[in-house]
Amino acid sequence: MLDLRGVSLDYRVQGRHVRAVEGLDLTVRAGEMLGLVGESGSGKSTAGRACLGLLTPSEGEVLLLGASVAKARGRARRRLLADVGVVFQDPGASLDPRKLVGESIAEPLAIHGRDGRRLPGTERRARVRELLDAVRLPVGAERRYPHELSGGQRQRIGLARALALRPRLLVADEPTSALDVSVQAEVLQVLKDLHAELGFGCLFISHDLGVVHELTDRVAVLRAGRLVESGRTADVFSAPQELYTAELLASVPTPDPAAQRERRDARQRLAAVEGPASGAAR
Repeated sequence: MLDLRGVSLDYRVQGRHVRAVEGLDLTVRAGEMLGLVGESGSGKSTAGRACLGLLTPSEGEVLLLGASVAKARGRARRRLLADVGVVFQDPGASLDPRKLVGESIAEPLAIHGRDGRRLPGTERRARVRELLDAVRLPVGAERRYPHELSGGQRQRIGLARALALRPRLLVADEPTSALDVSVQAEVLQVLKDLHAELGFGCLFISHDLGVVHELTDRVAVLRAGRLVESGRTADVFSAPQELYTAELLASVPTPDPAAQRERRDARQRLAAVEGPASGAAR
C-alpha cells in the first residue's frame, strides 16, 4: 500500500536548514495497521504529510499503491490520492463549520465520484447514511453542524469522510490526541471494527504507545527524524532492542507493577550497554 524509500524531508526555519526526516524506509502492507511513534518533534507528522503528497521529499521516493506520488500528475494523481483516506488530529479544525455534517462526508463523493463515476445526489445521500451508521452516529446527524456535536462525534465524522471512497489506505495522524480519554476508547473501537471489516491498510501516527500497542500489527519508532527500531508491535513492546524505545515505553504509565518493573529493567539493561540516550522521553 505504501512504501517510503530513503525519504528525507527538509525545512527552512528563519533562514536555517532543518532536516526533519532522514533516510526513512517504511512500508505499510495491504490490510495491516502500522504504528509510527516517537516523541513530539520526531518527524512523525512530517512523514505522514509526505505520504499524502503534501510535502515533496528532498531525497528518496514515496510510492503509493506502487506509483510515485511525486511523479503523478493531473488525473492520474487525483485517481491515486482518491484511494487514500486521511483522519486529522483536530476534529474541529478539519471540518468546515459552515457545512452540514452530511455535506462534509459527501464532499469526496462529489469531487471524485466512486469507481470512476460521479454519483447522483440520491446515491450520495444514501452513502452518507451508510457511513454514519458505520461510525455509530444516529440518523439525523447529517443535518447538524460540527459545533453541535461532541469532539468524539466530530472525529467519527472525520473517519466517515475518510472512508467515503472506500480507500485502500488510511493515514490517521494523532486521531485521538485532542479527545478526552473516555471518548478516545469509543473512537478507537470504531476504527478497529472498521479496519477488521473493510481491510484497508493503515498508517497510524501517534505518541500514545498504549493506543499503538492495542491497535497495530507492526510499529516503527522515530527519533529526531530517523528510524531507530521497527518490528511486530508485540515483539518491540515486550523486548525493545534500542534504549530510546525502552525509555519511551518506560514513560507510559501502567496499572500493572510487574509490567512497569519489566520496562524499567529493560531500560536499565540497554542503558548499561549503550549509555544514556540523549533527548529521549523521560
